[in-house]
Amino acid sequence: MTNSENFDLELLEEFQKEFDDKDSAPHRLEKLLNKFNVFDVLNIVTLEIRHSNVLAWLLNPNESHNIGVKALKLFLESIHRGESSKSGVDLTSLINGSPKIDSVEVRKEEKIFHRQAVRKIDISILIKSGSKKFLIIIENKIGAKDTTRQLVDYRNWAENKFKEDYK
Repeated sequence: MTNSENFDLELLEEFQKEFDDKDSAPHRLEKLLNKFNVFDVLNIVTLEIRHSNVLAWLLNPNESHNIGVKALKLFLESIHRGESSKSGVDLTSLINGSPKIDSVEVRKEEKIFHRQAVRKIDISILIKSGSKKFLIIIENKIGAKDTTRQLVDYRNWAENKFKEDYK
């Protein structure tokens, strides 16, 4: 296994441990959502692409929700906790707003071609802040298992396509 594959596996294992903790933030959020779930009301609980559409809409400060970068910053805070030392990517300036976020591009269902296979990245977020550029890839899973090397393929694609421009 390569270093990047080991790193990805470690992150997934840590996320699983946090989610298994009954007092963790994801678990508390899940309890709140069990009280009212808009996806249940709309009868789209198992429709992954609908979930991705809502997430992409919320995370895009240019959308019609009128909350600007608030949802994006909350998301950045949630992925930043404890991860900057491992990944080498420091999101502190984005979260604190210094320098401000200049532009955000949110993409959905982006097709990538890797090793003669076509995959779709559920959500990718490209953020520019001053001279810094960040790329966040979200793989949304509802009742499905990871396909073989899926996250590794995404990482390889991103490193190839964006080279040194984006962290």
